[in-house]
Amino acid sequence: MKRSGLGILMLFFNCILLIACAPSQQTVQPQDTTLIDPDIAIMSGMENNPTSSSPVDAKTMSLEELSNCATKIKNLKSNITQYELAKDQFAKKKAELLKMKRKLDSQRLSVNAKDVKQVTEFNKLLKQQTHAINQFNAGIDAFNHKVSEQNELSDDFNIFCAERSYRKSDLAKLPADLSFAIETKAEQPEKPNIKDGLFTGDASTMGTNPD
Repeated sequence: MKRSGLGILMLFFNCILLIACAPSQQTVQPQDTTLIDPDIAIMSGMENNPTSSSPVDAKTMSLEELSNCATKIKNLKSNITQYELAKDQFAKKKAELLKMKRKLDSQRLSVNAKDVKQVTEFNKLLKQQTHAINQFNAGIDAFNHKVSEQNELSDDFNIFCAERSYRKSDLAKLPADLSFAIETKAEQPEKPNIKDGLFTGDASTMGTNPD
């Protein structure tokens, strides 16, 4: 009985050792072998419209495509600078027209309706004001049209260039002005807002007429 019990005990310990020494069957996770190319960069969208509708799986831009996108950026930045200057000029002109209108409104009160000379001079000034306002509003319309074209150019860039990958080595091959345009793209000012009717003064007010 003692030998039989000892044999069973030895068998028990042997089983424990076999289990402990058996290789564990753990799931081995595959390693990610994808390599990141340090020469690849991504072209971001324009500041005012960062969302791009370009395909996510678009191929890396060729040198020619990169040059075309850089040219778009350069032209957009140049136009924006010109438009900002134009906005300042319109603001100054508007202030001058408002000052002219207030002066004529005040002068109207002192015009003698029975004095032909005063009425003639006042109506002459009024016509000059009307002409200046018409020119101003025509300039605003032309300005807004150019801004609309600018918006279309920006949309075109976001469709064909934004979120596309390109090679830094290709960027280094571009002329200095084009590579600089890409490198400083995020620093460009936002496009000017379109404002309809910056001047809404009454340009059709009749002058005082003599009896």
